[in-house]
Amino acid sequence: MSRLFHIPIILVLIITLLISANSYAAQRVVVIANVGGEPVSLSRSQVRDLFMSGITRVDEVEVALFPVGMPPGHMARSIFNASVVGLPESRIQSYWAQMKFSGRLKPPLEVENVSQMIELISSTEGAVGYVPEGTKLPTEVQIIHAP
Repeated sequence: MSRLFHIPIILVLIITLLISANSYAAQRVVVIANVGGEPVSLSRSQVRDLFMSGITRVDEVEVALFPVGMPPGHMARSIFNASVVGLPESRIQSYWAQMKFSGRLKPPLEVENVSQMIELISSTEGAVGYVPEGTKLPTEVQIIHAP
């Protein structure tokens, strides 16, 4: 009788995990920026270069750009890393450790949450970051990439 009791519990756990995985996969982020002027659209590779290679100039944009990210472990960061950067967090952390040690590059500035991200980007021309899709944005902030 005790084995029969465990089967429904295991089944419930499996279904819960599948639902969680599907909802996580369904979430998306959009890349936002305060670039002023004309609407701008960047490709995935341009956004990746901005966040990983220190590229600050893009032909389509008049101002110098600088990336702003969420802290490790934040869901928006995980989604951004998977959909735009294409690397797991551990590889990204290793890359930035090497870049900092060699003095070649600094990682993107980090904010703690979506509210801080929007506040910083809306008040700083050239700032580029990412937020969950559907986040309400002020008029000075525009979506420049939607993976």
